[in-house]
Amino acid sequence: MCTFKLSIQIYDYAIGYHCNYSPPLKNIGGYFGSVYPDGGLFGKSFDELLSLGNGTHEVQLDERQQTPHGTAPELDNARKLFESYRLALFGYEHGVFTEADILAHALLAYSEEYADDICKLAPDFLLASLREFASRIPENLEDRSPDEFVIFSSAGTTQIPSANLNLLRRTFGRIAG
Repeated sequence: MCTFKLSIQIYDYAIGYHCNYSPPLKNIGGYFGSVYPDGGLFGKSFDELLSLGNGTHEVQLDERQQTPHGTAPELDNARKLFESYRLALFGYEHGVFTEADILAHALLAYSEEYADDICKLAPDFLLASLREFASRIPENLEDRSPDEFVIFSSAGTTQIPSANLNLLRRTFGRIAG
């Protein structure tokens, strides 16, 4: 058993976590992810983690106890993208994600259903980035080059959906020339 600094964010279907040794060990980055109701984290059950509540806690965890994190619920694609955005925001607070990562998650999740929630949760830097990004979206998306609104990652490339781009342009009230 080791002492860990465990940060928890409780969602309606899962618990987001980031944990690291306390005190931190040089060159050891910690752990980040989600735990679902039928899972746990290093010997602590979902219910035990839930009882800790949102925030940062000093806890004893056993890394050798590789408890399965549980089964993610079936969510529609828009909800999956929004939940990924929320988890990325939590990770950003703990140095797991960069500002560019957060922007990419927001752009992919920016749908009619979740645009308001994305903006409500967005830190100021992200709102400024979304505003600047929206200013570059042409009125006629047919005029764009195929790789103009693409997110590049180690997993490959992902085209930002046209519906997201149009909504982003409408939300921020600017139309690029």
